[in-house]
Amino acid sequence: MDFPGGFDFYHLGQVEALNSTSIDFEGKQAVAFQLYGDQEGLFVLLFAEGLDTSLYSELGNVLASRMSRMLSESSDTDLMISPPRLLNPLQVKKSLAPIIQNQSGNFRVQDYRLGTSAFQFIFVTSPTSRTSSDASASIPYSIELSPFEEPLA
Repeated sequence: MDFPGGFDFYHLGQVEALNSTSIDFEGKQAVAFQLYGDQEGLFVLLFAEGLDTSLYSELGNVLASRMSRMLSESSDTDLMISPPRLLNPLQVKKSLAPIIQNQSGNFRVQDYRLGTSAFQFIFVTSPTSRTSSDASASIPYSIELSPFEEPLA
């Protein structure tokens, strides 16, 4: 399954797909979306600290929705995404980075650019799928958020 290519993002310009690079968590904030239903996973939009969180939340929502629709249609499964969860740089470093770094290749990353700002969209896949009738199964990639340990400057 390929990531969505470039697309127009409202009146703000063209989102352009770039060659993928390694993931850099330093100085980044993120918007995370849980994928649940017949397949489980996590969509994450990683972007530089200080950028407009509402713009990147919407951009993440567009990408996560497109990706979950593409997955659902290609595998004839029922999938949904959670509302976005905004993660500050401390939460990215302590909660998100370990989830992705411990996946041993069960994730994919695509770099994008909107205007002059680059960002990454990451899809972490669950090693197993479950049927939607198995409501007792837990979502493996829930992000436990700890309170801020210190104010961000």
